[in-house]
Amino acid sequence: MFELPIFLLALVRLDVISTQTLRRNRRLGYFIVAVIAVLLPGVDPVTTTFEMVPLMALYEGSIWLAVLVERRAAAPEPASLTEP
Repeated sequence: MFELPIFLLALVRLDVISTQTLRRNRRLGYFIVAVIAVLLPGVDPVTTTFEMVPLMALYEGSIWLAVLVERRAAAPEPASLTEP
């Protein structure tokens, strides 16, 4: 699960998914993260919460990192002063 940011960045970089789609479907992403946290080993709600909080932080952080990567890829390169 700690590879979630790398996976999402790869999908954004390959234009499989956009950051607008990730932002629009944020509630669905949180639901999927919650389901994954419930499926991880741990039977009590406290353990499940302790597993879910870092997963949600990773998901949210990967969205913002994907936004930065997408903006950087879309930014035009400045013209070089030495080129004619």
